[in-house]
Amino acid sequence: MEPISPPSSQEAKGTEQTEGVGISQSQEPTRSDNFWFEDGSVVLQAELKLFRVHRTLLARHSPIFQDMFLVGQNDDDSNEQVDGRPLVHLLDSASDVEHLLYYVYDRSESTNPFLSLPYISAKLLLGKKYNIRPMYDDALDILETNFPSNITISEHCPLIDYWDRLNFERAGLLDVINLALKANVLTLLPAAYLMTAGDLNAILDGIEREDGSRATIPFASQRACILGRDKILREAPTVVFSWCQQSTPLPQFCVSQALCRAARNAVVQEIWNRNCDDLETYLNPVDSWQVGNYKLCNVCLHHARNKHNEGRRKMWDALPTYFGLPPWDELLEQARLNAP
Repeated sequence: MEPISPPSSQEAKGTEQTEGVGISQSQEPTRSDNFWFEDGSVVLQAELKLFRVHRTLLARHSPIFQDMFLVGQNDDDSNEQVDGRPLVHLLDSASDVEHLLYYVYDRSESTNPFLSLPYISAKLLLGKKYNIRPMYDDALDILETNFPSNITISEHCPLIDYWDRLNFERAGLLDVINLALKANVLTLLPAAYLMTAGDLNAILDGIEREDGSRATIPFASQRACILGRDKILREAPTVVFSWCQQSTPLPQFCVSQALCRAARNAVVQEIWNRNCDDLETYLNPVDSWQVGNYKLCNVCLHHARNKHNEGRRKMWDALPTYFGLPPWDELLEQARLNAP
């Protein structure tokens, strides 16, 4: 068997980008360069691409393929053959089927965290459609690592830094939102909405991809991001920065009340001097503010860190509801029931 190379992002944009593209009836299907095996026992056709592959291997991975091969297709198609092998028509995009076959034939590459978003998308959608649970779980694990439903709140764990861990272009953030909606994996949406909500231009106008196409999100998601952003900006100052409000008493063992009050006032002033519409202003760790430079005593500094992280935890726990989604526990249960 020759080495297999996955489709590049320029060759395939995946299901989200191929739907609705018309195919001329005069065009003839062509063989896949990567998945045409002379000893293959069945030919799959997706769009205008043919894949000669091994029936037993697909049936081993997928009970859907197993049943498909057992019962055949409808009467009109049952006698179709290519090179003496039965032809099976699939309604998926050719690029997605190639991604699926790449997973089946070369599993060693499937857990690479820097794989392309089209590959991850195909694994999630077709893993669910064809009931290939390990393939679905691999894709979901990568996505949930970067769009988490639960995080550890600490001084060194910003809430909005997960996207930087991915090797996707910026427009992929909107593609992930569309993927979560299509796959009905709503646990990805709160973090994805949070990362999007700070950029009104991206919400309303979309983001241009590297190939010149434009990623956009549906109106319901635009509305959720804008309304959620407004709720977070209204609530975060009193929840996350409650420790520096004038109405909040200083800790009992503060050793320099005058200086610490002045320091807290300076933090409040800094909030207003910064861009108050920036969600990271409110949800990042307290140390990102370099509060140690504001001459808080050690007691007040320790108190500020604890209260700040308590506030960030409250905001995270309520995050889905800001965007009009069910609470985390309901989203997680729905995701469990939705898995293949």
